[in-house]
Amino acid sequence: MEVSAEALTLDTTTVQQNNVIPTEQVQNLPMNGRDFTQFTATTPGYAGYSGAQAFGSLNGTRANQMNWQIDGVDNNDFWHNLAAVNQGGVSGIAGTLMPLDAIDEFGAQTQSNAEAGRNAGGVINVVLKSGSNQIHGSVYYFNRNTALGKPTAFFNPSTLPPGAPTSKPPLRNENYGFSLGGPIIKDKTFWFLSFEKQKYTIALSGLNTEPSPAYQNLALSLLQADGIPESPISQALMANLWPSLINQLPAQPSNYFATSPSTGYSYNGVIKLDHNFNDKNHLSARWFGGQGSQTAPTGGSAALATASSNLPFYFEKAPIHVFNYAVTLNSVLSNRMTNQLLVGVNYFNQVFRDAVASYDTHTNAQLFLSPDTPVTPKFFGSPNLRITGFEQVGLTPPEGRNDITGMIADVVSYNTGKHQLRFGGEYRQAHLNEFYFFHSLGKFIFSGAQGPWNIGTAT
Repeated sequence: MEVSAEALTLDTTTVQQNNVIPTEQVQNLPMNGRDFTQFTATTPGYAGYSGAQAFGSLNGTRANQMNWQIDGVDNNDFWHNLAAVNQGGVSGIAGTLMPLDAIDEFGAQTQSNAEAGRNAGGVINVVLKSGSNQIHGSVYYFNRNTALGKPTAFFNPSTLPPGAPTSKPPLRNENYGFSLGGPIIKDKTFWFLSFEKQKYTIALSGLNTEPSPAYQNLALSLLQADGIPESPISQALMANLWPSLINQLPAQPSNYFATSPSTGYSYNGVIKLDHNFNDKNHLSARWFGGQGSQTAPTGGSAALATASSNLPFYFEKAPIHVFNYAVTLNSVLSNRMTNQLLVGVNYFNQVFRDAVASYDTHTNAQLFLSPDTPVTPKFFGSPNLRITGFEQVGLTPPEGRNDITGMIADVVSYNTGKHQLRFGGEYRQAHLNEFYFFHSLGKFIFSGAQGPWNIGTAT
């Protein structure tokens, strides 16, 4: 018997590390929420980072040190330097989705050369499918539903607070869509379409203390004992800023058990056209569009001194629109030289606000908290109002941004036989417009420390 083995050969020609996932694996790998950014976890040097909306990091860099591309075109939200398409919304779930059935190849490259540049972590590029001479496509429907799941071992109805539902917390996530491609002119012109919709409802629960009418009556008795009249402004604010669901709550700590779910949806589509002028010149034009909205608690952070709310009125709502365009011309100039001309535009728009932001402090409470002129119209919504010991309201004043990035790149490749020379350039211009009306209606804190009363130590 003869056993022989050859030693593994080290790649001494390049320092780049490439991770390519072909279309079969893209379609078959289980991805929660069908989010392609999770493929990054299969790349050497990846480290998960919960604060980066599940994007993680590469090569020990920050999560915003990855260069995201679609067909070589910029896919970066200029504000955070995170992926624009598939960027997480309020709850970290992707606000828009690139349909997995539209992806032909996922590629991640670390220790990139000068051509990729821009970010130290790595380059993530998604290549989309094209049409062909044969009609091809897919239709799919995915459903994750409470009815098909078993309650967690930690769900014990006997230990829940009064008023809490005793049934399994609802969880419903639907993804459905299609892809379809084929010829317009055989061997010349091809088309490809893809569409996907996501819609979800995720159960949430929380325990907090609300200033119910029972609590307000206790406060009024203290005012009356010291001869202080009730403020009509306070009365109007309490009646309008807190929803009626608190009206029957008792005057005791942790009197409200919240069961309002997090919800969201997105519509996502891809259109791609390819044309062969001849065997040496190929033109491709592609469009992606995604639109959605998410409503969920903001996610309070002690480190950032931010708060969250269990009241559905003050969940954070975040509508989002993302568009990505690309035109690519590939040309064979000679048997040694090729050229690629790439033009692309990436557009990202997202707004954050309270889920219910129609309250008018001027009309309903006679409070002049914002300008009210034809030039500067008044702001609607709730001021950030905090009463010590109770849940605060008005956590998300209107804020948001839109950024547009345009780019043009040209790369020439020259083959000498054993070597390949690549040279070219890229011009990129980004515009960022942000509005940030933080505390635009004011921030008011009532601690109970001002007044003639002596209520002793709070318990």
